[in-house]
Amino acid sequence: MKKKTQRPDQGKANQSHIQLLRHVQGTWASWMERKTSTITPGTWYILLLLFVMVSIAFNSWLIYDSLTDREGREIYLSTVGKRDAPFSDDNGQNDTLSKKHPLEPLHTEQK
Repeated sequence: MKKKTQRPDQGKANQSHIQLLRHVQGTWASWMERKTSTITPGTWYILLLLFVMVSIAFNSWLIYDSLTDREGREIYLSTVGKRDAPFSDDNGQNDTLSKKHPLEPLHTEQK
């Protein structure tokens, strides 16, 4: 199998994109370093602690809200006789290996 080779101008284009990306990255890092050079280590610890506390509070609220919001959901079994399944045959079984009649589908309604 032949090895795929790059055209010389394509290699130069890739190098120029990499150099441009490194220049932008270096410029951004220098600007951020100048802006944050006056912040003391104690302030960094306080900012980190504040960020962690806000993250914990938000994630705890999401968990609490997902566990307590139950009143709008009802689960019931349908009494529909035949299911519309893509691989079911005339007697309602899902495939040829199935020996039992399929269970009724589980429906969820939200108010």
